[in-house]
Amino acid sequence: MASATAAPFNVVDFVRSLPDADKDAALHELVEWHVRVHGNTHATVMRRPDGKVLAYFVPRGAAESILEFRVPDLTPEQMARAQAAIDNPGATFDIEELLNEPDPGDRDSG
Repeated sequence: MASATAAPFNVVDFVRSLPDADKDAALHELVEWHVRVHGNTHATVMRRPDGKVLAYFVPRGAAESILEFRVPDLTPEQMARAQAAIDNPGATFDIEELLNEPDPGDRDSG
């Protein structure tokens, strides 16, 4: 009696065969698994099978600890100008004032 040997399961081919919505669900599940297993405090390099970098996965905890964004301290005048630009972005600078400013390349170096 001959026995048939089943071909090994190929997860990559299986994922490629899924509809896009199912691929999204699988990706979300894998991301949640990765965070559970590896934590959320470190970025992970995602590599292609040939070893080339595909992307970087940066969980929220890692992003928050790495990228501490803060607005620089502004003078009250700078803050007023910034707020005016936010309130009315179409009038952020005066073209005549810009054209009359000296060219930094024309300044004496000594």
